[in-house]
Amino acid sequence: MAFILEQIRMFGMAALVMACATVGTVGILKLIKRFTPGDGFPKDLISKELENQQNKEE
Repeated sequence: MAFILEQIRMFGMAALVMACATVGTVGILKLIKRFTPGDGFPKDLISKELENQQNKEE
């Protein structure tokens, strides 16, 4: 029984670490977006090209 409880505890800790990592990443991205001048994150050339193609199709 102790083995099963230990496995459940470890699974819970893994889920907690994953949740904290996700929340931290989202928070950092929001901070970067808040303090970045202009429209937010700078776009790379491929993203700009795809966006231009999409706008031309519409």
